[in-house]
Amino acid sequence: MNIEEFREYCLSFKGVHEKMPFPNVPDQYSRDVLCFYVADKWFCFVNIEIFDFCCIKCNPDESGELQTEYAGIKPGWHMNKKYWISVYFNQDVSDDKIKELVSKSYDIVVKSLTKKERVSVWDCKKSSSAFRSFISNILSIVFIFSSDVLCWGMFYIFHSVHYSIPLPDKNF
Repeated sequence: MNIEEFREYCLSFKGVHEKMPFPNVPDQYSRDVLCFYVADKWFCFVNIEIFDFCCIKCNPDESGELQTEYAGIKPGWHMNKKYWISVYFNQDVSDDKIKELVSKSYDIVVKSLTKKERVSVWDCKKSSSAFRSFISNILSIVFIFSSDVLCWGMFYIFHSVHYSIPLPDKNF
């Protein structure tokens, strides 16, 4: 796995954004750290220049077992060793296992969010787009069985509200 594939994978989760939070620190390694956030909390970070390991959140009960099983999993670099692990690329940890651990890290952080934060994570464009598509399909079915002006009016109002189409000044 390379940095582009890893970055794409991390950004594939709902509500994730990335940021390089340390542009002004003297340490070059830290300046090149890219963090992946859900809401305002980290679930993973990686150095984009060296791409030697990623640091991810981990269940404390699972952390010790993973470190025993894999030489490429160590306590989290610069993080709370109880809750974070560093997973080294190109060692004995497969890409699939790394993806699984990143996914678990994301889930741990999402579960720690407040209800309001979780709602904002799940209420993203994909969800609202799917809802609009569902409503459009329902309205299309209504049109198949009825050519009533009321149905066309409902269709036009729905699309004007959700797609910012201005309503006409006169009756349609």
